[in-house]
Amino acid sequence: MIKDDPAEAESVALKLSDIAKWHSHGQMIGHERCSGAGLKVLYLHPKADLWERLWRLYCLQMFSLAEDVTLFESRIASVRV
Repeated sequence: MIKDDPAEAESVALKLSDIAKWHSHGQMIGHERCSGAGLKVLYLHPKADLWERLWRLYCLQMFSLAEDVTLFESRIASVRV
């Protein structure tokens, strides 16, 4: 989201790691606050076709995979369920 400006990336990281504002690691941060913090965000309306497809994919993987299953793995990322 921020690749060319290390100072900007640090500033955003500091904003998003403020424990006075964000009380839980699992707390959802909405698109308005992410944009306000300096992140580039693409907002999808919950009735948009792409949003519904992404939500369906998320729900299917959350409810159909057993624990300790790797959903996706590449050279730079590993997503475990």
